[in-house]
Amino acid sequence: MLTTVEVWLMWIVIGVCVSIASWVFPFRRGVTGLLAGAAAAIAGALIAGALTVSSMAGSPDARSVSFVAAAAGAVIANVIAHLAWSRVARHRTRANTGA
Repeated sequence: MLTTVEVWLMWIVIGVCVSIASWVFPFRRGVTGLLAGAAAAIAGALIAGALTVSSMAGSPDARSVSFVAAAAGAVIANVIAHLAWSRVARHRTRANTGA
């Protein structure tokens, strides 16, 4: 049986794995973008996992389902972070070129 600390650490690892998988195009975002994506993915995994466990309190499958929810939350948060970062980068590029 997993302890609560182990479950939280697994959610963090899921978030880190999602963020590393999204680092395919680091040249578009720089180091700050990579760190923002990592933070967003970890936060998404933690929030989704915690919400799933709290909504399924008492269910024997709550922890198993929370891992899937953590992965989904990390992916969704990372996509949102990527879109926001791309928008900021596009805005900065336009401001620098005077367009």
